[in-house]
Amino acid sequence: HPGDRRLQDSSQVEVIGQFPRILADPVLIAYKLPGAVVLKVPGFMPAPRVGGLFDFVFALRDLVILYRRTVKEALIQGTDRLILDLADNGGGIVEMANLLTIMIAPRYSTNSELCADYAIQMHEFWQKWVQSFGEDDGMLDLLDEASISDLERRFRRLRDLGQLANFTNGVAVPVNVAVIDAVLAEVAAAQTETEKRAIFKKAVLERNVVDLGFLRGQNATQGWYPLTGDVVHPDSGEAFDPELAPYTQPETHEWGVSGTKAYSKRYIFACQLSFLPPVQIALWLFGASIIKAKHQWKE
Repeated sequence: HPGDRRLQDSSQVEVIGQFPRILADPVLIAYKLPGAVVLKVPGFMPAPRVGGLFDFVFALRDLVILYRRTVKEALIQGTDRLILDLADNGGGIVEMANLLTIMIAPRYSTNSELCADYAIQMHEFWQKWVQSFGEDDGMLDLLDEASISDLERRFRRLRDLGQLANFTNGVAVPVNVAVIDAVLAEVAAAQTETEKRAIFKKAVLERNVVDLGFLRGQNATQGWYPLTGDVVHPDSGEAFDPELAPYTQPETHEWGVSGTKAYSKRYIFACQLSFLPPVQIALWLFGASIIKAKHQWKE
C-alpha cells in the first residue's frame, strides 16, 4: 500500500502498537505523527489464530487495547487529531465496526443513536410465507399451536416451491431445500410431539430455512432477514411489538428504477454487543475496558 511505504520511509513516524502480536500477522496498526495519531484498520474481520469464538473475542480485545494506546499517545502529544485509516478496509463484522465507532464518538450512547437503519425489499414469496402464518405474531403462535401434521404440510409445500424455482426463469425462491429435507427427516425420526415441534421451531428461527445466501448474491436487494431477536426498532432500540411487525406490516416505496416495491419496516440489527454488560465485563477481564477507552475527539 503506497501510504504504508510513505509512513515507513519517514523518520518522523513511530509505531504505537500493532495486533495481533502472536499466532497471526498484524492487522491493526497505530502510528504517531507530529501533531496527530493514526489508527489503521484494514478490515473488521478477526485475524485467523486459533479459530471460532477465541479469534472474535481477541479481535475485540486487540481493537480496544490499541485504540486506548492511541488515545494515550495523543494526550501525551497534546493533540486531538486522529487519522482513521480505512483505505484498505474490506468490511467484515458489523459489531466490530460499531465498537470502534462508539469508542471514537461516545456521544452515541445508545444503539438507536449509533447504528444505521435498514429496510429490506421483501421478495413476493417471503411476503406470502409470512402472511400464511397470520397477522402480527401469528407465525410464532402457529409454531406453538398448530398440529404437527399442519406444520409438516407447510414445510413440504415450502420444499415444493424451492424445487419449482429450478424450472423458472425468474428470481429463484430463497429456499434451502437441503435444510428442509433434513428437518423433515429429523421430524420423522423424533418420538414425541414435543420433540417434533422443537425441531420445526428451531428450523424457522435458527436453521435458515430460507437461504441467507439469497441476501448476498446479485439479487441482494430482494429477500428477508432472519428472526434472530437482534432486529430492533430504529427509534427506541427495543424489540418490535409485535415481534414480526417489520415483515407483516411492509411499506411500499418507489426507490431506484424498479418501480414501486414492498419493503420491510426500517430496523437496526447487529448493534447490541457494545452495550451488553457481560461483554464489557469479559473484555475488561482481558485488559480491554470499553468504558475507559472511550474518547470524544474534537470535530
